[in-house]
Amino acid sequence: MLLFITLNIFDLILTLIGLQLGLLEGNIIYQFLFSSNLVVAIVIKLSLTFIIALLVQRFKIKLFKPLNIAFAIIVAWNLGGILCQTF
Repeated sequence: MLLFITLNIFDLILTLIGLQLGLLEGNIIYQFLFSSNLVVAIVIKLSLTFIIALLVQRFKIKLFKPLNIAFAIIVAWNLGGILCQTF
């Protein structure tokens, strides 16, 4: 659960850095939220992260491994986009 939350926080931080550099958010829902109200988007993203983590842990659903892999890929993608934008 901690890795899932950590990866989501890294995703959020890298997304915010990418947006500052002119990159676009890939998720269409968050793209709308980030463009309309940044604080609300951050609160919603973090709230969903914690709700999903709590539900997965509470009901003992074996989703953390695939979710962690997916978010590790997203974090790597964001980092790659930032590095390409800055160099």
